[in-house]
Amino acid sequence: MTVFLIDDNSMYLQVTKQRLKPHVDQVFVFSSYRDALNNAELKPDIIFLDYLFDSNEISGATIVNKIMKLNPQQKIVIVSGQESGDVVHNLVKLGIRDYIVKEGNYIEELISVIKDYKNRIEQNEKV
Repeated sequence: MTVFLIDDNSMYLQVTKQRLKPHVDQVFVFSSYRDALNNAELKPDIIFLDYLFDSNEISGATIVNKIMKLNPQQKIVIVSGQESGDVVHNLVKLGIRDYIVKEGNYIEELISVIKDYKNRIEQNEKV
């Protein structure tokens, strides 16, 4: 399983990468959504995407749209400190089903998403 982490916080990227590595085959980190899109050929199973970038040049919703144009079936999980109901509502309209707030044991929630994804893949292979 291959995972992309896209976030402009380098400390978050490194800590999260280390915690996820035992649960996946590969973890690629990107501090720019452009770098992630330029590496789409790596075909991530899951993309963990920050919603707000410090530069404010682009929102998570716009990045989701760009990713979905490349791969409409892409599994994307928003991981952000942003808790606005309007933001979450708009992301649901875009097809986002998982939204994790960066607080407490959020990394455990990321690991749970990975495990759930693996279980669904295994169930589909058995059918």
